[in-house]
Formats: sequence, structure tokens, C-alpha cells
Amino acid sequence: MARLHHDLQGPAHPARPAPRPACPAQPDPPDNHPGHRLDTRNSSRLRSAHGTYLVEPFTPLRGRDLGGVLAAFALPALATAFGWRSTLLAGALVALSGAVAFIGFYRRPPGQRPIPTTSRVRLELLREPYMKKIILSGASMVSVHSGVGVLTVLYLHEVTSMDSAPAALVYVAVQCAGALGRICLAAWSDRHRSGRYACVLTCLTAVIIGMTALTTPIGRSPVAACLLFIWLGFFGIGWYGPWVAYAAESAPPAHTGFTLGLAMAVNQVAVILAPPVLGLLTDLTDSFTPAWALLAALTAAGMTATARL
Repeated sequence: MARLHHDLQGPAHPARPAPRPACPAQPDPPDNHPGHRLDTRNSSRLRSAHGTYLVEPFTPLRGRDLGGVLAAFALPALATAFGWRSTLLAGALVALSGAVAFIGFYRRPPGQRPIPTTSRVRLELLREPYMKKIILSGASMVSVHSGVGVLTVLYLHEVTSMDSAPAALVYVAVQCAGALGRICLAAWSDRHRSGRYACVLTCLTAVIIGMTALTTPIGRSPVAACLLFIWLGFFGIGWYGPWVAYAAESAPPAHTGFTLGLAMAVNQVAVILAPPVLGLLTDLTDSFTPAWALLAALTAAGMTATARL
């Protein structure tokens, strides 16, 4: 374990530059923060990472959700004018252009050097309680996100008898609520006394309430269904703000990339599996209730398992 402790810390760092006057001093993390398992030589670096990750994740988060809002506006019109295949081509070109722009403009932060990491250290990280929280909560909530994205318009059209155009506008409102949720919930997590994961647990609870309400007769009312989907957009999409900040801050120094990469990889598996599973379940049962019940059950299981850690 002593050797593992040394591997987690990495080699000794050169003298650190003096802190910039413009940056306010960061408060010490709470006693139960994962950083307290590390040697105090890394404490200033960890506090510096706090300041970095409070800023860096949230800027692209806003752009990411605004992209979803723009897509919800633009892609239906594009499909009407040029066919649904044009929307796939447009989405692929936008994604490719974003990847090319990132590769072209990304630069490693000054003074940062990669630290060699053994496979044994990474396996040990998988056993950490914070890693289990990140993976279980992320997989359940990204399934909810996918379910809301796939089934919202269909549900409003088939169950509440809403026309396709108003249903699409409701989905735009859901995306806007998600964008607002990512900003507001992330800002709330900055000030929450119980830590960022308490905000994630709040989002899990809110999603369970919303999904359960959709399985009742209340969900058949057009007005109630619209409000419930906006509620699910705020919490079921906005959860990502405090979640990614918790993941970044929980990772030991020099292992943030692996922690986030693993969490995103698990999330992508859920992103791939959730739409066909939920769609097939809806087709086989000729009802949306089993899909909402499954998402509520997955979310409840994730909340129960991680609340005990």
C-alpha cells in the first residue's frame, strides 16, 4: 500500500510558482474529501485543481446544451426541407468540425507534464468509493437523459394527443431546461454544505419523482406531461454539471483524465443501450409506462447504492 500511495502521488514536483494575485484563495476541502487521503504535499495542487475545475467544465457544458437546443430547433426544419438523412449528415459534419477544432486549438497547460501510471494503480482506483458513485450515478442518469430524448415527443403525440409541432417545441423547452439546470445546479453545488454529490443525489430523487408521475394518470394530461418533461429536463439533464465537477475533484492528482475517461466510457455504453432497449420495451408492451418504470427503478437503484458509500 505504501508503494501504491507513492504511485498515486507521482514523482516529486519541481518548485511551484507563486500563486497569482488575481485568484482568490480556495477554501480547504471538507474532512471527508478524497484529497485528504493524499499526502499534504499535494494539498496546494489539489486546491488549485478545485479552482480550475470549477471553471473549466462549466464553460463547455453551456455550449453543449445550447447545441442541443439549436439542434432541436434546426434539425426538424432541415428534415422537412431535405429529408431525414440530411439531419444525420448535418450532425456528423458538426461533430467532425468540433473534433477538428479541438485537435487544432488544444494545448497542454504550461508546466504540466504527464506522470507514468501503472495498470495496478488504475485497478485500485476502480475500488474507491468515489469511483463507484461516479459510475453508478452516471450510468443511471445518462439512461434517463437518453430516454427523455427518445420518447418525449412520441409520448406527447401518442398519449396526450398533442400535435407533432407543439410536441417538438416542448422538447426544445426540455433542452433549454437542461441547459439552465446544468448551470444552476453546478452553481448550487459550489455552495452546498454537504458537497457536490449531495446535489447529484437531489437530481436522482427528482428524476424518480418525475418518472413515477409519468406512470400515473397525471402523466396523461398535456399540461402536466409538459411540466413533468421540463422538470425531467432540468434535473435529468442538469445533473451533469455537479456530477462532472464531483468526478474531477474526487480524482487524485495526475489521474483526473483516467477517472473522467472511464466514467465517460461507461456513460457511452448506457447511451448506446438505453434507446433501443426503451424503444423495444415500448413497442412490445404498447405502452410507455414500462419504460418510465424501468428508468425510475434504475435511478432508484443507483441512488440507493451510492448513498451508502
